[in-house]
Amino acid sequence: MHLAAPLVMVENLIVGLACLLLGGVGGTASRWITARGTEDERANIAIVRLSAGVEHIATELTAIREDMRSDRHELFGRLGTAEQRIAKLEAHRES
Repeated sequence: MHLAAPLVMVENLIVGLACLLLGGVGGTASRWITARGTEDERANIAIVRLSAGVEHIATELTAIREDMRSDRHELFGRLGTAEQRIAKLEAHRES
């Protein structure tokens, strides 16, 4: 029985050391996972902000295109009217 007590003590020491090592690795892994989660959260927030910015720019570009289209329509309408007036004046001058 005297030999069993030292073996139990060695076993307990090995188990204790294993628990310490696993606890340290677990704590480090936990901190790493938490840090990665925070980085991922920041990245997700940045992606959402970037997407919202791109969507806003696309909306503004659509509005600008519509404005340009209506301006072009008005401009060419006025040019057509001016061209007709010039043609009438030239025809009147030739007669």
